[in-house]
Amino acid sequence: MDERNLDVYLNFGLICYGPLSEIVRLQELVERECRRLRVVYQTVTAKRLWLVKRIEAQR
Repeated sequence: MDERNLDVYLNFGLICYGPLSEIVRLQELVERECRRLRVVYQTVTAKRLWLVKRIEAQR
């Protein structure tokens, strides 16, 4: 198996500004062009978003 193409979890943050119609087009583009990609969680909001990084407890 090609190790460069393994399934991985990736946290991908994207903050956009523009017309809502363009944001909808972006969502449709990802769905259409990335057929093997499974979106686990998605949220769209017009409110201010605060990203908080927590350090995971060591196992």
